[in-house]
Amino acid sequence: MATKNLVPRIAGEGKLGISTKKWEEINALTGNFTNISSSGDITASGNISSSGGIFYGNGSGLTGVTADWDGTHSGNGNITGVLTVQAISASGNISTSGDFYSPNFSTVGGNITASGNISSSGDFYSPNFSSTNGNITASGNISGSSTSTLTMGGATKLALTPQMTAGTGITSGTGTVIKHSVVTIGGIVYTNIYIDLRGLYSSDTDDIIGNDGQANCELGQITTAINGSVHYGKVTCFEAPTGGSPDIDLYYADNAGGAEDALATALTNPVRYVEKGNSWALTDTVATGSIPADKYLYLANGGAVDTDEYSAGKFLIELIGTI
Repeated sequence: MATKNLVPRIAGEGKLGISTKKWEEINALTGNFTNISSSGDITASGNISSSGGIFYGNGSGLTGVTADWDGTHSGNGNITGVLTVQAISASGNISTSGDFYSPNFSTVGGNITASGNISSSGDFYSPNFSSTNGNITASGNISGSSTSTLTMGGATKLALTPQMTAGTGITSGTGTVIKHSVVTIGGIVYTNIYIDLRGLYSSDTDDIIGNDGQANCELGQITTAINGSVHYGKVTCFEAPTGGSPDIDLYYADNAGGAEDALATALTNPVRYVEKGNSWALTDTVATGSIPADKYLYLANGGAVDTDEYSAGKFLIELIGTI
């Protein structure tokens, strides 16, 4: 005859034992409990599962579980939130539909594909951008810090900030604009210097052009490390100079610090690199040759005495070097 059920009169009433008098052991094939509370250990020779999918507690007593993930994963992973890491090294592909950010990308040997932005405050490096092993594709921006460069296999280097600096005798002029660009493609270095002369002054013949009475009127320094070995130069007039002398020459010399109204010929080892010989007009171009390393560039009055302030005059200086 089957064993009868032991059933309370009303659900939730009655106990098996009490807190001060407990049964020694309960043996059963199955159990159905709303809650399980234990002040001691729970031991199971089989599996423990939860229909709610949640286990509470800090898990400090669990065994067979790696406490610190070593970062390896053989399958696919999906993160719907934000993933911030200190460094990324990958031999496979990295794909994101949002922004991709890390303080340092290092040795990415696979592909990076993003429909959002790719940004790095550190180095962004891949051993190969020319094949499927090392492509970066983004419909958003690829950006770095304000002083970083983008280098691809040593063949292309694009600087986010100017690699050359003009002296304060140029940059302090009212309305004066000077911009520098240095781009390396393959082994060829292209240097461009754009200057708007407004706010600067010419003076006597062969005197340095700059802000009135100011020192440090150099346009920038040419170095092998930045500009390569310069073999060719060209100056083009974008806007005819007015106000000051319209006859302007380009010098290079060994020293910085040359002052406006001082003789360019009195600089250390000065060389007249570009001599116009008459007034500049729109689209006028003068080509010239090489510049030795570590030279500073200056503009000087190549014509008659004219001490007025420039109200116009825009030029592009182009240099081509090799590395």
